[in-house]
Amino acid sequence: MKIVMGIFLLLFLGGCGSDKSEADADADAGADGGAEVVAEGQVFVVTKSRENIKMGLVPIHVVSDKQFKIIASELAQQIMVFRVEGAQQKANENAKEELAKELMSLEKPELSIPLLKALREEAVLPIAKNTGQNRFTPSEGLDFSTELLFSKLPPAVVKTDADGRFKILFKPKVWVIAQAARSVGEKIENHLWIFPVERPKEGLASPLLISNDSEYKSVERVFTLLASEGGESEELPSLSSAQVDQETSQWIREAREKANNAIKEVMIEEQARLDATEATEKIRLDAAEAAKKIRLDAAESAEQARILELASIRESWSLRTLLRGGRSELVAWGENNDRQCDVPAGLTNVVGISGGSDHSLALKEDGRVVAWGQNEWKQCDIPTGLKNVIGISGGIFSHSLAVKKDGTVVAWGYNKDKQCDVPVGLEDVIGVSGGSGHSLALKNDGSVVAWGDNKWKQCDVPVDLTDVVDVSGGGRHSLALKKDGTVVAWGRNEQKQSDVPIGLTDVVGISGGGRHSLAVKKDGTVVAWGENDEKQCDVPIGLTDVVGISAGFFNSLAVKKDGSVVAWGRNEQKQCDVPIGLTNVVGISGGSGHTLVIKKNSSN
Repeated sequence: MKIVMGIFLLLFLGGCGSDKSEADADADAGADGGAEVVAEGQVFVVTKSRENIKMGLVPIHVVSDKQFKIIASELAQQIMVFRVEGAQQKANENAKEELAKELMSLEKPELSIPLLKALREEAVLPIAKNTGQNRFTPSEGLDFSTELLFSKLPPAVVKTDADGRFKILFKPKVWVIAQAARSVGEKIENHLWIFPVERPKEGLASPLLISNDSEYKSVERVFTLLASEGGESEELPSLSSAQVDQETSQWIREAREKANNAIKEVMIEEQARLDATEATEKIRLDAAEAAKKIRLDAAESAEQARILELASIRESWSLRTLLRGGRSELVAWGENNDRQCDVPAGLTNVVGISGGSDHSLALKEDGRVVAWGQNEWKQCDIPTGLKNVIGISGGIFSHSLAVKKDGTVVAWGYNKDKQCDVPVGLEDVIGVSGGSGHSLALKNDGSVVAWGDNKWKQCDVPVDLTDVVDVSGGGRHSLALKKDGTVVAWGRNEQKQSDVPIGLTDVVGISGGGRHSLAVKKDGTVVAWGENDEKQCDVPIGLTDVVGISAGFFNSLAVKKDGSVVAWGRNEQKQCDVPIGLTNVVGISGGSGHTLVIKKNSSN
């Protein structure tokens, strides 16, 4: 049998004795044709864990069948009236409550409409008055019906004892009615029983088991019983069966109309205010915009002038126009184990410099090349008869390059990876750059030629690369600057040295380091990417007005338009220790661990 929480009322019918005398019982029996019967019962709760909880002091009401039918008829009518009126009231109040919600949604902090609040308060007023009296929920309807029923019952004939036991006397048919409540934690369980008891025709009656399913748990079930016994056949309507009455509908229509009119009036006033405010604000904004444009135009003009000035300075670095005569000086610092920082005495008329691995190159105005420093691989042995040179580059791993006025290239020094094997027929070259084990050449038509070590594809020039104006060989990667100010990179990329930053434009200069890359933009700012273990890509905050850059193997260098030098990155060989008071610098080049600069003499 299904185990549920409930109250069981067991009535055992039979001759178990009575509080009345046998003579009184016989007299009563003679009056209605039969003797009274003694019935014993017990009230208790069966919990989910099958524990029996005895219910003491439960009043037991006994009503004759005839009397019950009278009570039932009267109660059924009252409950019907209550339900019809309640459903009508519920429909009206629900409609007003919905209107109140609509009005509340129309109330905005920025729009003060007192009428909306007044209408909303009037709409919810009936609900407020009925607080505590609303019996529209199923449980409240049942409570109301139960109160009505017990108000019409005769007094209880007996109460159960502490063990929930009781005895009653009844004649052929009566109705036993009882209710009880039990606390379960913070919850109160209410129980109502209404059931008929009839005298058995012969012998003892079988025990009548009233289970939880026999309780009356809804007003509909109570009404059905009362209507049936009271001779009524109507069905109790649902609480949602009623429509809003005409009076309430009319009030709601009028309230909506009042609200709409009030909103229109306020909106007209608000729009007028907004129009006036907008007009004032527009005048203010127009004036502010005009002033801003003047400032921006002035700032843009100043910036364009600065950019033109930077461009002019960079143009003056051209190998063909830089420093005429002997009015220049070379300065070198950093690693000097191979005397790569020992500038030859009497070296003058220098128009170009390049720092290699552990050697240094200088280009003189007359087209001759001078070299000093480590010479293990003959990288400082200038080829006999080399003249008319217009560009030089020291490779990172001990080789040297020169481009001549006739567009041919000469290479010497370390050649394990064929970096000195200039391609046969190479001509019209206007610039060269040496990487670690490879060489790059820029031709007059904007194309690029590469040779030497290609393990990392650093010599695989992109097939669609055109319009190049500058090249630079890094450790094992290559860079190219195009005429439109964009940068193209290829070769080794483990440190992202070939990942050109997205959106990088307006570039006017490039330089490849050991495993990092540098670019200077036309506005004088510097961008760096690639390996950053030595902070060589941490461009100093506020660095501006840069006109030239050079990437050492693990460090970075920049020259500003005022002739000063800024250096950052690895400094183990002091290659970033710019000499105090160094000014008037017009050329710079970073080697593996040393730095070279050309400066104007103070007499220039």
